[in-house]
Parts: sequence; C-alpha cells; structure tokens
Amino acid sequence: MKQTLNYSLLLTLVFLFVSAHLISQSVFDEYFGENYILNASNYEEWNDQNWEDQDSSEFYYNEKGLLIEELKKIFIDNAWEDHERVVYSYDEQDRLILELTNKMTNGTWLSNDRKIYAHTDSTLIQTNQKWNSIDWENRVRISNNYDGKGNRIQYSIQNWIDGQWLNERLYDMRYNEQNMEIELVSSDWNEITNEWILLFKTNHEYSEEGYLLAELNFFWNDTEWLLTGTNEYTLYPDGNIMTEYVFNYYDLEKDTFLRLEYEYDINNNLESKTLINYQDSVWKNISRQLYQTFEAELRIEWINQSWNNDMWTNNYVHKYYYEPRSTSSVQEFKELLADLSVFPNPSSGIINVDPGFDLDPNARLFVYSTQGQLLLSRTIDSRSGIQTLDLSHLDNSLINLIIQNGQTTISKQVILIK
Repeated sequence: MKQTLNYSLLLTLVFLFVSAHLISQSVFDEYFGENYILNASNYEEWNDQNWEDQDSSEFYYNEKGLLIEELKKIFIDNAWEDHERVVYSYDEQDRLILELTNKMTNGTWLSNDRKIYAHTDSTLIQTNQKWNSIDWENRVRISNNYDGKGNRIQYSIQNWIDGQWLNERLYDMRYNEQNMEIELVSSDWNEITNEWILLFKTNHEYSEEGYLLAELNFFWNDTEWLLTGTNEYTLYPDGNIMTEYVFNYYDLEKDTFLRLEYEYDINNNLESKTLINYQDSVWKNISRQLYQTFEAELRIEWINQSWNNDMWTNNYVHKYYYEPRSTSSVQEFKELLADLSVFPNPSSGIINVDPGFDLDPNARLFVYSTQGQLLLSRTIDSRSGIQTLDLSHLDNSLINLIIQNGQTTISKQVILIK
C-alpha cells in the first residue's frame, strides 16, 4: 500500500472495489506465461439480470512478442465502434520508448496524448504530453532513479507550467539487505522557500521469512512523525495473505477501520478478495472481487460484486482472452510451471520464488512489465533456495516473472495489488 493517510487509503479502496473501471486492460501483462499472449479483453456491466457489453480491446504484437498496438472499442446502439488506439515503440534493447494514443473523432484517428520514455542504466524519465491540434504540449514528467540492484530509490513528479518544469512531489525509498522496501517518504515542493517539505511516510515490517506483516503510515506535523494508521496482515503458513486489517489512529488511540479477506483455491490461486467495513461495532460486507481462471479456454475473469440486502449482487466483469504463441498445448504449459512456486500471489509487492528444481550456476531471474520493459534482472544463488523480490515500488499490474535456467526458460504471472 502506498497511501499513508487512511483517508487516502479509503479512497483507494473505494476505487479498488467500486469503480466501474477498476481493472483497465493495460493492467494485465500481454503474456499468459511465456508461450501465451493476451489476445483480447472485454468489459461488461450487470443490468436487468444480464451482462451487457461496454468496451473491449484487441492486442497486436511484433515478431519478438512485444506489444505494439492496442485497439479499444466501445459498444453503442448495439454495435461496436472504434474508440482509441495505442501504439507502442521500442529501442534496440526492446525498452519501451513511446506510447502514442489516438482517439477516433468523426471517423478519423486523431492524436490525443503520448508518453515518452528515456532510459539510462540508472534512470527512467517518463514525459507525458498532450496534442493541442498544432503541437505537442508537455504536461507531466516523472523521473525515476535506481540503485545498482535495480531498486527504485527515488522518483519525482513535475508539472509543465508557463514554459518550465515545476516540482510537485518527491518520493524516497530505503531497502534492507534482502532488497525489501522498508521505508517510503514523500515530500511536497514549497514554492515560497524553494525546498522539499516532508509530508507522509510509510514503514514496512517483515517476518524472518520475508513476508510483509505490517505497514505503518505517518504524517509529518513540522516537528515529528505522527502515526495515522496501519495495515496489518495475518498470513497462511505458505505466506499468502489471509486477512488485512486497516486501522486509524486518533490521539494515539487505535481504531478499527476496514478488513480485507482473501480466499484461495486448492492450487493456491486467489479466488476472492472481500472488503468489510467496521461500523457501529459490527463488521459489514461492502464489496468483493472474484477471480476465475479458465485454463482450458485460456480466459481470466475478474467479477466485482456489492453487498446489498444481505446478498451479493454483480456490478461488472473484466474478461481477458489469451492465445498460444506457439504450438505448445495448454497441458504442456501447465506441466512446465508445475514445480515453480511464487507466493503470495497476488502480492502487495513482496514476492517469494521457489523454483522447485535444480538451478544452473548461471541461472537468472527477470521481471518484465506490461509493455515488455525489463524491471529486474539478477543472478539466482542456486544455494539459497527461495528467492525474495521487493516489487512494492511498482504500480498495480500483472507482471511476468521469468527464470532462465540453462537452455530452459520458465515464466509465471504475478498480480500486484496494493
């Protein structure tokens, strides 16, 4: 969780469980494992006891399997209409350098906005621009800095105002020896004093096994850090989250606020996530997310429901369809992943990887983003067994975790939800 004040956290949770567009298509990785790619997605809303189409996306790839185009359509007057087209470009190292969005206007594709990415070994600068019908206008710039281990240690947000970049927000992160984030500090820019002013802080606490146990949120009151809330986790023996409790603090008094309950199937896949509010000394259901995987059909569904009149009612569903990249069968793909264990999954950022098989001395582990950008690369210590990754600096997404062991490459999808 990146929110520090629990009021902000509440807004995040409301968005997470109530928003009609919780999971945009871009959240999901284009890979359903290494041998499968995301082919299409569909968003439907529940109305009069029926699912009604709202919008959809089709995905296209180059010969390297990198996403190069996403075509979005909307359902109007019982027909599908082109709505938005996003085109992706990469450099010689297959790093994303441009994300161009066009909107369909009166039967013509017109430029709308774009994101430009500039890479070095230790930095990534993202510049967001808007087309004004004549030229591109700068809007927002996000500058990321990484250490030698690939951990993002700082990022800043600037706005383009009156022909210059002006500071807005700065984030600084610290990590422990296991590369787990232990502190996130945010600061706002003071235009009067021309300096960064401390704002919020989040500290992370872990078990000896590296599982996230608690997140402590603080507010800077000009002289000291004041505790405003905590997120506390109870875990299953395998490290998967069982329950997440959200507490507020008023005058140092701990007050129960919200609870999130997680349920998994026999294969350790998340089945549901339920949001429960503590009101008038009673726990009351608010909403829940159901996760369904149809392996034979290569389809994933996320269903959002609300608790009304003592029963769950549907709100909307996101459906994601995959197709084979090669002639590999679904059964071969399932056997390939049988020994690889990744937990907890979904995760708030801390991920444990147990290969479950003998590793080559030069085995490597990679993490890729939705656009095929390499987020993490490191050699695996074959003697250490379980590998622990800290990806808490990443946004909500479905990432691709890949292990290259000699001539064998094995991948698995991991859901990041904060």
